[in-house]
Amino acid sequence: MRVHYSHVAGRIAQAEVFGSLMVEKVIDLITIAAVGVLAATVLTLSMDTAHTEILFASIASALGLAITAIVLVKYFNALLLKWICTVFTYIGWESFFNRHIAVLIRSAGEQMTLNNLFSPGILTLSMWLSAYAFSYVFAAQFVGVSLSYEEALVVLFAGALGLMLPAAPSGIGTFHASVVSAFLLLGRSSAEGFLVATAIHLLFFAAYVLPAAILYGRWRMARVLPS
Repeated sequence: MRVHYSHVAGRIAQAEVFGSLMVEKVIDLITIAAVGVLAATVLTLSMDTAHTEILFASIASALGLAITAIVLVKYFNALLLKWICTVFTYIGWESFFNRHIAVLIRSAGEQMTLNNLFSPGILTLSMWLSAYAFSYVFAAQFVGVSLSYEEALVVLFAGALGLMLPAAPSGIGTFHASVVSAFLLLGRSSAEGFLVATAIHLLFFAAYVLPAAILYGRWRMARVLPS
């Protein structure tokens, strides 16, 4: 939807928008890993060794994925294109690759600059640590579950990392499993985790999806029925 809207309303090439989305995912991985580091640092004393190791392994995985994506797309762009082209040629989709995939990878490589990563990264991190973390605390309190700010950071880290993986529409199931895992990591009950995950899911659905659907509907109607 974002690619379509940006392409039509802003006259921006679709490949450029897709490239921006790839850069956003890298920023998300880096900043959510930073959130995990902060949470792990604060909670290390209250968590047992096994749980701490799992948390740090997850953080290392997020950072590893982000750094690998940056290195491949930015510094090994031509080699990456060659590898992927070989795969698409083998399955008989070389023309599809040249028309759609190659331009996307080149665009992402061009946009993977320090300026594009640093300022949005700082803004994203500040949003994780303020609006999102406190929203998680509020959602938990709304359903009668006590959740500290530090615990909310762990839940936020797990939930965000879970949503970055291929998931069902709207993250149904994947997000809930991630939050439940975070609660188990914190030594809390899975029932509390599932309750909080459902509350958070409903909160952000109401806050984002409903207004976005209304605005998108108005935009579509304005295009179909111009004044």
